Amino acid sequence: MEKELTPEQIKQLKKAKLILWLGLFTIVFIGLITAVYFVFLKQAGTNTNTNINSKVNTNKTLNTNSAGVPIDDIFSNKIVYGIGLDSTLIPKLQADCQERGGAFSECGSPCGPEAEYCITVCAYTCELGSNTNTVPADEQTCLSRGGKWGPIGMGQTKRCNLPTADGGKTCTDGSQCGAGICKLGAIDDSQLNKNIPLSGTCPAWSINVGCLGQLVEEGKAVTGPCFD
Repeated sequence: MEKELTPEQIKQLKKAKLILWLGLFTIVFIGLITAVYFVFLKQAGTNTNTNINSKVNTNKTLNTNSAGVPIDDIFSNKIVYGIGLDSTLIPKLQADCQERGGAFSECGSPCGPEAEYCITVCAYTCELGSNTNTVPADEQTCLSRGGKWGPIGMGQTKRCNLPTADGGKTCTDGSQCGAGICKLGAIDDSQLNKNIPLSGTCPAWSINVGCLGQLVEEGKAVTGPCFD
């Protein structure tokens, strides 16, 4: 014969059931809120990327073309394949560039012709139109133009480093140099303390890797970045 529950036991049982249902409801509610949150973040991220890409370059794509060649940017004067790509892709990139009638470069600029600012970093590019300023992609052409051919940077990728036309020229900002940087020479504390506009010199070579040390920007000493 089953023992009847006391009023107190019945009360405790109802309370336990209520707590159980509240717990289940809370779990489901939190799950729904989390799902909605992640959907919102994904949509917001997509919209943000779209807005950024439209401001930078409306033709930009992170996909590959029909030949499997990665294309990061398309400008009127160049195709930017990407930065830091696997070196095994170089033959495929060269073939693609040749089909376009351009000149392949392993150290081209990733920025478009209308960019106000541009980082000093090497990108795989296909230079369209005039090829006089294109960095040679082979040793023979590199040496014939007075360049140095060999491994450069942490990746030790062999590429051409051409001499600049303004090496040693006095400068007060990187925009005045072909290499894009103005190197600060030896100065004493008195020059800094007097807030006198500083000057430096343009580097002798187009590619400058490693930590660049002290540079001059708009007549002021700044610590240069590090590039590989």
